Amino acid sequence: MVNARFRGVELEESEKSDEAKRQNPTSEAEQELLHSMREAYLAENVNIENWQRLAGFGIGVTSLLIEDFLTHPFVVVRRQCMVNSSAVFYHLAPFSVCRIMVQIRRKQGLSTFWKGQGSKLAVRGINVIAEFLISEATSEQLPQEVTHSESATLSKLFGHVLGKSMSIVLTLPFYTASIAETVETEQIQMNRSPFTFVKEGIIRVISWENSSKGHGRLLPLWSLVSPTLLHGILQYIITSCLQQVILMQQRKNTSSENSPEQSMIGSYFPELMASLTSTVLTEVLLYPIETVIYRLHLQGTRTMIDDTDNGYAVVSLCTNYEGFFDCFSCIHEEEGITGFYKGFGALMLQYIVQLLVLRFTRKVYKTISQDFGDVQ
Repeated sequence: MVNARFRGVELEESEKSDEAKRQNPTSEAEQELLHSMREAYLAENVNIENWQRLAGFGIGVTSLLIEDFLTHPFVVVRRQCMVNSSAVFYHLAPFSVCRIMVQIRRKQGLSTFWKGQGSKLAVRGINVIAEFLISEATSEQLPQEVTHSESATLSKLFGHVLGKSMSIVLTLPFYTASIAETVETEQIQMNRSPFTFVKEGIIRVISWENSSKGHGRLLPLWSLVSPTLLHGILQYIITSCLQQVILMQQRKNTSSENSPEQSMIGSYFPELMASLTSTVLTEVLLYPIETVIYRLHLQGTRTMIDDTDNGYAVVSLCTNYEGFFDCFSCIHEEEGITGFYKGFGALMLQYIVQLLVLRFTRKVYKTISQDFGDVQ
């Protein structure tokens, strides 16, 4: 609204403007044409950016699925090495792991390296569902996610970690069954349905306070809660903190690149790279704890694994640990410090493959961006 005492000035300027338009109608038409072209150009840019975001999201999800599929064989071999207390070869280097994988493939075929992948994905799904239900049941007092846009108070962060802890405990029986399915050899013919691990998880729940299957060495499930919870929470906290630090540094390095394609890459790939780097560092740091936890989970389960020394025979897991600290002490005394890092070469191969997939994904995204006309 124009103030009344300036109304005369406004009318005078309006009259001058109308007079200029009458004297030069071509100029007015040019201005209208340029205005309409600018609006169309901006709308087209917005449309291209939306398609790019959708393409980036789709490529990101696809790359994660491909990574999980391609890296699962290394997870299988790594876990078998970690739980094999009698192994002579520790497979600390990638070349050693490749050699034993070739031997296993010759004996059992290529499909043996993808055993347990379905149960591993199912456990992830159960964990996500458990987190969601806990968050909803507590009216988000124990939130499933805490973002930087929220007022991340100390109580909210504590509630978030507490919700994570509860979901880990609820998933624990199925996590145990999934580990066993991943490392169990296929040389012994067994009819396992896709939901066998669910049945075994329920059995572990029923025998929560006692050893089942008549095995005195099988640890009751409640004794596995503390070490598993410790590993899960440490893994989540360390990975999250490292990811934020690395992500901030990545964004600083890409902030000077102002092209549309570079800005879109800066929206997705720094986060993917930060997630990969933080996960690798956390896995290396917590590798000894993970070794102890796997052995405790499988003790007394009568699980037969492939012999990681020669790749042809099978080995029975015969241990008699009393708990976390006893297992840690026995590994240190009998196998040495490197005993905690059995199968470390498989971990290296796993993340090398993930890095290659990420770089390939980046290249695909650049090609798509060029098709959209962002790169001249």
